Parts: sequence; C-alpha cells; structure tokens
Amino acid sequence: MKYVKPSSLLYPVQTLKTIRDNFVEEIRESLKGKKTSLAFIKNPLPQPKKIGLGDIIQVVSIGGTIGETAAVDRSQGTVILSHMKKVSLPRFNDKKTFFTFFEKQLDRKTNTVGLNFAYALKPFVREGHLDGILVETSKEHKLSNLIGRALGEELEKYIYQKHKRIIKVTCANDTICLLLSCLEQDNYLSLACGIVGTGTNFAFFLDKTIMVNLESGNFAKFPQTETGKIIDNKSQSPRSFLFEKEVSGAYLFQHFNLSIDKISRPISSTLELSNLAKKKEGFKCLIAQKLLERSASLIACQIAGIYFFKKQPRLRFVMEGSLFWKGWKYKKIIQQYLGILNVPKNAITFLKIKNSALLGAARLLIAESLIQN
Repeated sequence: MKYVKPSSLLYPVQTLKTIRDNFVEEIRESLKGKKTSLAFIKNPLPQPKKIGLGDIIQVVSIGGTIGETAAVDRSQGTVILSHMKKVSLPRFNDKKTFFTFFEKQLDRKTNTVGLNFAYALKPFVREGHLDGILVETSKEHKLSNLIGRALGEELEKYIYQKHKRIIKVTCANDTICLLLSCLEQDNYLSLACGIVGTGTNFAFFLDKTIMVNLESGNFAKFPQTETGKIIDNKSQSPRSFLFEKEVSGAYLFQHFNLSIDKISRPISSTLELSNLAKKKEGFKCLIAQKLLERSASLIACQIAGIYFFKKQPRLRFVMEGSLFWKGWKYKKIIQQYLGILNVPKNAITFLKIKNSALLGAARLLIAESLIQN
C-alpha cells in the first residue's frame, strides 16, 4: 500500500447516506421475499416450557472470540444464573473442534442446554425445542462439515454416541438471544439489538411473534475500501461478509497494518488499534482514529437504516460487543453520525444488559423472571 492520508480513509457524507438508503432498500426487498445480501432470517418467538424438577440446566454462549457458560438455578419461581465463567475460543475449523470444545464446557450433571450461537441459523422446532440449521459461518471460523446440519440435534447425537448420555439442546443466533434478554425493557416494536465486536450483526422484532436476524455483516451494497478488498481476498470466506470485514474487531487492525505498510510494526488486535487512537498525536494515532471513525460511521448507516425502516418515533438498541462499548470514542462517534444521517436527536438510545448473552440463552428455555447473582 502507498502512503495514506488519514482524512482519505473516511467515506464522504453523501456516500454514507447512499449506504443508509441501500440498507433500508435491502431490508424492504428481503421482507418481500426477494434475494438480497441480507439473510433476513425470521425467528419465531420461543415458547418457553416449564422445566421439570429433575432437569439440570446450563446455558452456553459461543461468540466470535469469547465463550461464556453458567448454571441455571431455580428457587420459588425465580431463575438465578450462577457459576458464570468466560473462556477464550479456539478457531473452529470443523465440527470436531467445536464439539470437543462444547463437551469440555458441559457440566457432567447437565441434561438441558440453552445455546446462544454467533452464526447464522435457520430456525425450526424439533420435538418442542427451537433448533437451527447452520447456514454459514463468519469471523474466520469455518465449521466445515457442520453447515447444513441441525446444530442442537448434532450436539445431542455427539454427546450420546460418546457418553451414552441424553441431553436436550435448544439454540438460537446470538442477536435473537440478545433481543430475548431485554423483553422487559420496552414495547417490542421499539426494540432492536446489535452486536459490534469480533463480528457485526443486527436484529429487530418484525411483529410480536417474529424476530428478524438480518445477518447484516453480509451486507454488500456499499463501496469496499482498498484494504477491505485485500482482507476479503485473504480471508477464510472470500466474497462474503464484506461489511463485517470493513467494520468489526476481527478485521479492523488488519486495515491498520495495510495502511501503515512498512512504516511501522504491525499490530495484532483491534484493542491495540483502540489504544493507539487514545494517544495525543502522531501518524499512527491519526490512522487508528480515522479507521475507528470509519467503522463507526458504517455502523451508524445500519442503525439509521433500521430506524427509517421501522418508522418508530424512538428505538432502543440493546448492544453487545467490546468494540461498541470500549472502542475509542466509538459510541459517541456513532451518535454524531446518526445526526449526520438525519436521525432526530434522542430518537435512538443504547442499552447494555449485564450478562445478556447468558440471559438470552436462558430465555430460550424458561418463562420465569431472571436474576443474576
């Protein structure tokens, strides 16, 4: 790459407005059943069942780089998450890698699992439980020989074949679980959610019984950057998830490395990128700041697009992801660009729910109120 002027890294405002409008149009076309770059996967609102007294419940969340797990305890109609832990994820190149990881997280007494899964699942009801067929992967996880298969059913078979042990697995995409974690927060029509961390995705309620997982990281109706094209060509999944490769934590630091080619040592994470942006001055600092600003401006396009599609006076977005909440001035920059993209002031608010990934997984299973210890 040649020398890059920091200011040249940003999209012009008119281009951002076109991206916003293209995103709205793709949502509308998807709703009509037309093929777009958005998966637009409709998910039925789960109908939680009362769990038997002998059922030992565990919830598991599989993200892009971090996994979480917790036990679910019940006492007098109240559900409590306990024994919570986080673990770093290996790269899931195939289903064996993932199944082995899942097996290690599974408590030996557990017989009922709620699984929050950060990849595209086509939902269906199997024996009264929500399951999902893995449609595609992202975030550099391949999960070969699992695509096209029912995730929950495959996990149940694996545990039974290896241990002669019966478990029931209910699963859903992570944005769907995120929506479920916040049902008490607002009217369903005013709720949406987003994940901006290792990967990127948004979801919202279409009506009171249907949630839509957009798989918005796969949005493609926007001009790729030159560094984005290089990153895409070298990725595990060329020509897919183009938007995610421009904005998310799995890739942002790679944009930096390409932008400062041979001028400075490469960095190995978007956390490093954010730390560079916090410095007072210097070429590397400016490049880092503009890359984070560009990412935030693109995310603002999707948030604004959902706002204009939904046509609600106010929307509350429940958000997950370290880039959104901890990235250098990231949330503030998004709010600034929402104004530039003609979203009225205070029309969109952002909410963070503690342990939302685990709470959402529990919502797949349980009707009672949830409490965290």
